[in-house]
Amino acid sequence: MTTPGPAGSPQNTTSSLGSAIGNHQDIHDGEKDAPIADNEQNSKKAPKSPTDVSDHALLHGFAFYITMSCAIMAAFLIAFTATILGTATPSITSEFNTVEDVGWYAAAYLIANCGMTPFTGRLYRMFHIKHLFMGFIGVFEIGCIVSGTAKSSKVLIVGRAISGIGGAGIVTGTTTIIASTVPLNRRALMMGIGMGVLAVGQVVGPLIGGALTTISWRWCFYINLPIGGAVLVALALFVKLPVARLTKSDKTVLQRILSIDLVGFAIFSAACVMFLLGLEWGGDAHPWNSPTVLGLLCGGGVTFLCLAAWFSYKGDAALIPPRLSKDRINLAIAITGVLQGGGVFLSSYWLPIWFQGVKGASPIASGVMILPMVISQFVASVACGAIVQKTGYYLPEVVGGNALVTVGAALLSTMTPGTSEGQWIGYQILIGVGRAFVMQLLVTAIQTNLPPEDASLGSSYVSFAQYFGGAVFAAAAKTAFTEAVVPALQEYAPGVSPSALKGAGVTDVRHDIPADLVRGVILAYNKAITHVFYVQLATAAAALVAGCFVGWRKVNAKKGRLPPPAKKPADDVEARGGVVADDNTNEVPEDLAKKGEKP
Repeated sequence: MTTPGPAGSPQNTTSSLGSAIGNHQDIHDGEKDAPIADNEQNSKKAPKSPTDVSDHALLHGFAFYITMSCAIMAAFLIAFTATILGTATPSITSEFNTVEDVGWYAAAYLIANCGMTPFTGRLYRMFHIKHLFMGFIGVFEIGCIVSGTAKSSKVLIVGRAISGIGGAGIVTGTTTIIASTVPLNRRALMMGIGMGVLAVGQVVGPLIGGALTTISWRWCFYINLPIGGAVLVALALFVKLPVARLTKSDKTVLQRILSIDLVGFAIFSAACVMFLLGLEWGGDAHPWNSPTVLGLLCGGGVTFLCLAAWFSYKGDAALIPPRLSKDRINLAIAITGVLQGGGVFLSSYWLPIWFQGVKGASPIASGVMILPMVISQFVASVACGAIVQKTGYYLPEVVGGNALVTVGAALLSTMTPGTSEGQWIGYQILIGVGRAFVMQLLVTAIQTNLPPEDASLGSSYVSFAQYFGGAVFAAAAKTAFTEAVVPALQEYAPGVSPSALKGAGVTDVRHDIPADLVRGVILAYNKAITHVFYVQLATAAAALVAGCFVGWRKVNAKKGRLPPPAKKPADDVEARGGVVADDNTNEVPEDLAKKGEKP
């Protein structure tokens, strides 16, 4: 549910094992539950039912709307911040007198986010959902404070990394909260509304950023503080989730932390840092064939292989349990998510560059010119959710969305300086509708295919795939552009050196290049950017093929629904192995849930 920055980037609830998610109520922090290890063993015996919510555990009225508003607004911060930074970057580089660190403003966030995403899935599986969600919002806000008050470029990079950690928890927490409060048959609609709001955040970011930069670039970070603060206050005062934690444990907080696969997390983080650093530096700070870049990429690849061996050794206790990837549908979902990172997100970054470099638009005007894609994505997101809610199937929308993105990318690759307004608006609508269909439904797909206890793991699994794919294919797009721009200049503007073009920048090319050479430079820019759209076309086409294997599953079938449980004395609940909930409702024991009986 997040958008990659210039350096690339994405990207998602339960209680006792063997029970439907709706059968679990808000449990207090001092509860005495079964050990996680036992739960992991029991999960193998539990029926692999969809992560659904029973009717008696649903939120209604004000409680539902305020909970959804908090979750979606928190995710809005991520999309808003990702795009607002683009308009602030020139002012930041002017104040700090450096352009060498520009790539790190996005890369620091991306690397921290990718490294933390699977870890947050484990945390939400073991600890209090609302408290964790609020904590990650707080971490994100701290990162904004550090970035906004930074006195050097290095401190700003540290602030972006802190925000990346918080952002990973916000994305996973948002989808976990939706999964715990919205039944599966209505979840696609709510995801669609959320994706629509994120699309709005992506487009208003550059517009508001441009206005705030006239005051100070620091306000591009400060503006997140009141929004995040309002969400925290609303969460603390008004939100009470029907499910507090996803699994039960009689361990202390410290014991639960130590039971997490910290070794796997360390290996995973190291692999992400090395591989993504190689992608970030390749072709920019260092040549792709330099020992530094090759060492980072090879080191990252070998570390990922070591990680796979470690996960296989740890089994269900691993940071990412191997059984998630052993399932054919889950593997297809992950592959589709990685490919979507290129097919969906490249246009968000490169279309504004095309408008600025080829059409001569200002940064703010280029933000306005991508409105067709954003508006169509907003409308189609809600429509897609409604369609899935009505039909109960997500596969047609996943395949259809990838097909639209493929067609849109093919048309974008045909654009020239003479492309009319009607043409590029139409191409964007195809991309926007396709994006709306494919971005939200992978989370729905994996939650439909997983047992309840794996909901947060599945969400983080999808989020990481989308983030990682965005990073990989953003680097591929950057390479495609830089490799194509030199021969394009030799063809259309042989009197202009690539270094002069790089020094001029996108927006200043018409002022810093001799007037008689501007036309040739624009044609060269256009030809180089079309190579980026070739990358998008290839990944979208591959995602179309992979998307055909994400499973023909029905999301609106009501299986194993139980009536509201009768209230029992506390000692009776403990005798059945249950826990007294905060709201005085009781948990349905596993043996009764399987039989569909009342407790």
